[in-house]
Amino acid sequence: MHSIGKRIQFDDLQLRKGNNTKKTRQMLEKDLLSFKRLPSNEDFDATFDMLFANKAIRESYFTVNLFPLNVNYFAKFAEPICTRNIRFELRWQLKLFSCYSKEINMFISNKDRFDECLLEEKYNEAYEILKELEKDFGISLWLMENKVLLFHMLGKDVKEELVSSMRQGFISTVINFYDMKASNEMLARDYEYIVRRELDKFIRLNPESAELKDCYTFFIAPFLFKMDDEAKVRLLNMICRFPLIDRYLVVLDIIEHYASERPEQTAPEWIAEVMDYLEEIDDSCATTYRFIISNGVNRVDKFTLDDSLIKGRNAFIQGNLDRCLELVKASVENGPADIRLYNLYIECAQLCDADIMDINISENKKRIIKNLNNIYSFEEDYNDAIDAIYKMCFWSFHARWSRDIYNHITRHVQPINSDEAKRGIKYSNLQRLTVDTVVENLEKSEAKAFLTKANFIEGEDYRLYSMAIVDEDYKMAASLCKVYQLSELLLLKSRHDFSAYRVFLKKKLPKLYEVACSKLLWDSMSNREDFERGIDYFIHLFIKREEYAIMTPMDKFMDYAENSSLTERKNIRVPILYYIYTTYFDSNNKDDLSIAFEDFLDLNEIDKPSKMECECDSYEKQQLIFFLRYICVPEIMGPVLLSVRSTRELEEERILICQRLRELDSLNEDVYDQEIKDITHKLFLDDGVSNLETHKIQVNTDGIKARIGKDLKSVFNKYMYARNSKLDVIIDTLKRFEGGENVSIVSLESSQILNEIVTTIRNEFVLGEEYGLDAYLSLNIRHGTLTGQLRAPLMGMNMLAEKQVETSEYKVSDRWLYKLRNPDNRNKAKQAIIAFTEETDAIVEYLKKELIQISTEEKPTHGIFDYSLTETEIKLFQNYLTENIEFEEFIDNVFEQLWKLTELNLNNMRSTIRNDIKQRYIEAFSRLQKVYKNLNEEFIEADQWIKEAQNDMDAELEKISDWFRRTSDGQYSDFELDAACQVGLQTIKNIHSSMEFEINYIEKDLSKKIDGGAWKYFASMFCILFDNISKYAKAIDGIKRVDCVLKSTEKGVFIGMCNQIDSSVSLDASKQKIESAMNLISDSSYLARAKQEGGSGIPKIYKILAIDLNMKPQVKCEINEKENVFCVDIGGDYK
Repeated sequence: MHSIGKRIQFDDLQLRKGNNTKKTRQMLEKDLLSFKRLPSNEDFDATFDMLFANKAIRESYFTVNLFPLNVNYFAKFAEPICTRNIRFELRWQLKLFSCYSKEINMFISNKDRFDECLLEEKYNEAYEILKELEKDFGISLWLMENKVLLFHMLGKDVKEELVSSMRQGFISTVINFYDMKASNEMLARDYEYIVRRELDKFIRLNPESAELKDCYTFFIAPFLFKMDDEAKVRLLNMICRFPLIDRYLVVLDIIEHYASERPEQTAPEWIAEVMDYLEEIDDSCATTYRFIISNGVNRVDKFTLDDSLIKGRNAFIQGNLDRCLELVKASVENGPADIRLYNLYIECAQLCDADIMDINISENKKRIIKNLNNIYSFEEDYNDAIDAIYKMCFWSFHARWSRDIYNHITRHVQPINSDEAKRGIKYSNLQRLTVDTVVENLEKSEAKAFLTKANFIEGEDYRLYSMAIVDEDYKMAASLCKVYQLSELLLLKSRHDFSAYRVFLKKKLPKLYEVACSKLLWDSMSNREDFERGIDYFIHLFIKREEYAIMTPMDKFMDYAENSSLTERKNIRVPILYYIYTTYFDSNNKDDLSIAFEDFLDLNEIDKPSKMECECDSYEKQQLIFFLRYICVPEIMGPVLLSVRSTRELEEERILICQRLRELDSLNEDVYDQEIKDITHKLFLDDGVSNLETHKIQVNTDGIKARIGKDLKSVFNKYMYARNSKLDVIIDTLKRFEGGENVSIVSLESSQILNEIVTTIRNEFVLGEEYGLDAYLSLNIRHGTLTGQLRAPLMGMNMLAEKQVETSEYKVSDRWLYKLRNPDNRNKAKQAIIAFTEETDAIVEYLKKELIQISTEEKPTHGIFDYSLTETEIKLFQNYLTENIEFEEFIDNVFEQLWKLTELNLNNMRSTIRNDIKQRYIEAFSRLQKVYKNLNEEFIEADQWIKEAQNDMDAELEKISDWFRRTSDGQYSDFELDAACQVGLQTIKNIHSSMEFEINYIEKDLSKKIDGGAWKYFASMFCILFDNISKYAKAIDGIKRVDCVLKSTEKGVFIGMCNQIDSSVSLDASKQKIESAMNLISDSSYLARAKQEGGSGIPKIYKILAIDLNMKPQVKCEINEKENVFCVDIGGDYK
């Protein structure tokens, strides 16, 4: 025994005798640290055994925290200080585990039983297991995680029974996160989002607390934890006072990382030495790590395969799929959960075309198998399957099946040879010692040596097959495999030939093999032609389902695109590839998309996308549709199309594109019709068509809702969960395990989520590129007519000096000089005009660049349009949040407050123009006037002209100040009924460009304008009416004619339309439709349903009148068979 052991005994004896001096305590700490750092394992073992045998020392320094009685004893007592050396700390913990191997074996056995009970839905039995473990081991984070889960499963109140009694900050925080992830209201993706955000916020506020962040991450979101040497040190330091169970699980994960680095990286020799401490522990994970990390000597003598799939895999290799399915199905039904077993079952079922759900297992296990099948095969509900299965994985992070699911999904869906796929392969073989562990986690020579001697009971063919795979002799493997699909795939793999993969993919294959072959095809790309075909195939898959992007080697594709020649950039695949990349992978590279789009148009000599030749062989139809639908949109086309000179022309180009898309992609006709409708309405509003007047200040809140609604609604639901669950009522500080200083803990502050929601809505409202206020100010005012409006009164008088580009000198109009004979006077007048020009130009620039700007707390400016929000102001939005409020109602409340802010800003803008700006012009005119008055030559006209110009400028400023208004509804002024009629007609004309329509107004009474807030509802009604006309009206001489009556009076509105019915229309069927519609709207329950669902056709018009416009509706439809005429009368009285 090393002398350090005796010193520790002496130090401890001094303390027990009452010599509790600072010096004695420091000496004991130093000696314990020296003990842990002993370089010789023999000395360490001897000293440890001697000290551990001493009950007083053992219970004071070795085991004091291993079995805490309750949560308030968690990590309560001091233990030997961490050496911050991985080797010494792992040796310490593993030696400790060897002393408690019996207890750990009991825990592992019960943990496996518990994990199985979860999947078997035996929640009461699982709870009994936890109670026994708590009785034997005390409290632990693992136990609390699973206890919280079972409380949810069994309907118990987590906060009432668990959290309320806790005082310890760290554990209460972790348990609150456990509570959140176990909730049925919390989706897996939402939990990940919240954890990421909270951890990022925590480290931002506490940059010195990386160690604590690692600990939080490991226990509340291990799927986010990045294991490296620094992280290992931090974890080992944190767990030195943790319970035995938690220590064991953490240490095992650290060792797992060393095992996962094989065979590329050899584990340090000391790891193999200290792993022997685990020899008495009966844990398949620990055994597997020991197997991989061992140096290969006597592996066969020391380790035995723990692989229940050998017999089934052997039958599979022999091509006996029915026998394999029978064996595997029986194992699934009668054995514990094993993801490898489930994978083989899925593969066999696909090959045999069997129903994977035809199996007698628990609903939880069925759910896993079904979702794995959908994920591996990239079925339509891929995203739902991912979320559902990850939600189950979140039940218990350390369950074997949970960890296996993560890793097997990764290896199946990620691109071949990607870092993620490689990591998934390595980690998916570590839960037990299987043939796959040997094949994929050992060096070739080591794997062959073990497989040669290992005992393959009823699995000789599988042994030979596995050895061929190790040798990468895929021809041999193919000859051994009698499953022809797999055999062919292995032969292709041996050739690594791109064209051969393409031929194979044309065959009818099980989805698993189609996905596997697709990944191999992309991995085999070796020349330009391969890349072009590979990318075309990817785009083909992506158009069907965007989730296919996950398994593609996007980095390889983008390398091709970035290094492509002009000839290659001429192909439509290049801009499509850039669009996919910038939309789904890296949104910071939007400029690259613009360049690729511009190159494509220029190289193909395309002036506008609407003029593309759609019938030629240059474009594959689906690629052309995708290009026109998603890439040829105003925000991408705008900076590129030089032939388009205004926003209106850009929108009209998009309408033409949508018309082409209706012809090319009739299945999505409704989508393009809606877009045409939206653009047409926007153009009418921009131009003030007919009697519809629009103010300068507009924000398209409907467009904003459509743009951000889906993503923000998810965040809103997270907030409501956090708020209603009161998860932000968590202790704000905790004592570090080292020292006594306080730091902030990770807590889910719902106020932070509310801040994010409100600022996102605010930013879209004021800064959104497409629909926001700033875009409107920029297009219509700053870069619109403002400069021209303010210069017009001055240019009319020739008062502005013109700067010569060639000389940078100013030229002043002779009008202001011709009467001046004295050269000195002429020069003074000339300089005065130049100064006046510079001053008035400066006023315009001041308005544009300083005042008519948006200011927020994130980006403060001197702008009048101040939308800065303080934390207090954001919290006021909580007042709108009833427990059952829907997101749509909340976003409308935020918009309402933003409009109130806008009104204040508009008032300030008008006041500034009428006062400050006007005063600056007055001063500029005054200085110019003074110069002319002081000249010693008579120039009376100049004084008169200046006064006239000043009067004109005052009028112009008043007009401009009036731009900064909005009507009470937020966007539209009161309008006449026929304006909405014209919008509906123009919309249908834009949708059906080949059709001609003619309206014959039988009667018009537009004595009362309609409130602007009703604009979109009336426009929508006319769109429905004209849509019906486009479908069913008879064309006479190529024109569909409509007789129309429009009335808008104090009483209400009336719309009447009659048209000839086309001969192709069945009158009986039409009558039946009309009768059904009229019966529907007469049903008293219809409006309640329509309020939620919206409806269509005549019932939708009825719903608009009754609910959206709050009118008393009257709707009448009839067919005059004798005259072959359809008439509809729509009326609504004001209440």
